Amino acid sequence: MRGFLLPEAAGGETRAVWERAADLFTQAGDAGEASMMRARIAVLQARDEEPTAELLAVVEANTAFHDAHGDPESRASAWIRLAQMYRLLGRLDEANEAGDRADRFAEETGDERRQAYHAMVRAQNRAMDHRHEEAYEAASAAWAFYREHGPAMASAEAAVVVGQLTGDPVEAVTALSETLAAGLPGAALAARANRGRALLRLEEPERAIDDFVEAIALLAEEEAAHEEGAAQAGIFTRRDLAQAYHAAGRPAEAAEVGEEALLGFERLGFEEPAVDTRFLLAAVYRDLGDTARALAIYRELIEQLEDNPAGRGQVGEQAGQLLYDLDRDGEAALTFRAAGEALRQAGDLAGELRLLRRRLMALNYADEVTEAEEVIQLAGQRYEELPDEVATVPGVRWGRSIFAFEVGNLLMRRGRYAEALPHLYGAPERLREIGADDDADMVEGMLAEALLRSGSPAEAERLLSGLLKRMGPDAPTRELAEQLHTEAVNGLNDR
Repeated sequence: MRGFLLPEAAGGETRAVWERAADLFTQAGDAGEASMMRARIAVLQARDEEPTAELLAVVEANTAFHDAHGDPESRASAWIRLAQMYRLLGRLDEANEAGDRADRFAEETGDERRQAYHAMVRAQNRAMDHRHEEAYEAASAAWAFYREHGPAMASAEAAVVVGQLTGDPVEAVTALSETLAAGLPGAALAARANRGRALLRLEEPERAIDDFVEAIALLAEEEAAHEEGAAQAGIFTRRDLAQAYHAAGRPAEAAEVGEEALLGFERLGFEEPAVDTRFLLAAVYRDLGDTARALAIYRELIEQLEDNPAGRGQVGEQAGQLLYDLDRDGEAALTFRAAGEALRQAGDLAGELRLLRRRLMALNYADEVTEAEEVIQLAGQRYEELPDEVATVPGVRWGRSIFAFEVGNLLMRRGRYAEALPHLYGAPERLREIGADDDADMVEGMLAEALLRSGSPAEAERLLSGLLKRMGPDAPTRELAEQLHTEAVNGLNDR
């Protein structure tokens, strides 16, 4: 059994022990165990050196022997080694087929530990074949067994696969933390990089930064040793680190690392990640107060994404928002218009409506009332044309009611209170239906003010009385509602 206990890195010593064992089994007349031992040697040699047709022949001969003379246990062992050999050769269809046969024999044995090992091999084979759901299911089964029954290293090996395949960031952090704590050889890089991404999704950027820094250090070691793909992986990980710095509110570091990543992507000719990195850098420079540089990047991206309306719309929305924040409302309105048209071209109807609302806000403050009224008419038409599966989405329903609020804002700033009423009626109720109570209170307060200013103080007082009863003491718009209520009551008393 000594060969089974040697560490994975000691491949040469393990082979020597197994070769001696194979010779002893042969001398003892146990052809089955001798064949099995030589198959193990062949798989180990293929892993550590290079898989060859000669090594495959050894494993295939072992499988044929145990199919003819073995029992479920030996057949399971023989077929699982054949599956591993096929995987090392890149023959994934055959690897999965052999693994499935091995699994059936393992089921016959009733040995849960053997079945867990087979699940781990199945996870590796399915993952390499991009059958990720099956790989995740198999790795989860192996992890569940090894976490309870050990050994710890087997649990850590299963955990690193689970951590890379799960869609749940909490599970990813748990699994990959176990892998790192166990010190599983060769797993630190994958565990650090993937845990960092999971932590970003969990909005824990400071912890993610630590993982990405460690991953970059490990990649630098691999690059120095001329490991294939290390330099390229380092560029992607720098992009991840820049995102983490940005999310953590550390823009100077985000800019430095992001520029390094961008240079790498440009050198490799990787256009899509370069675009993503420029988009990130624009937000970083905005946070640094370098709005001119941020806007320049947005403009470059809009030109570059001429054939990508979805991407062009996304970038245009951010550019328009920056212009709006800078009080360059006319330019913002034009930018929102182009972005909305791009999103409509991309089939993003909800996105177009969101941009129409933002465009209306910009036109309001740019005092472009005629164009704003055209936008109101266009948005009404677009909402009426929406298919039910889009119109009933809570976010779209929210947007329609908040658009009504922005219409009210435009009209009431110009003393057109009565014209605002048809737009505002029904909006508070629609917002409450989707649980947006604070927004509903805000719109209902605007409706009450429009009623009050257009000569209906009694209806305004009724609305405001009910609104104040529902509102908590710290509600965002309570103070305004109280002021309006007092004004409405005074107006009624003065009659």
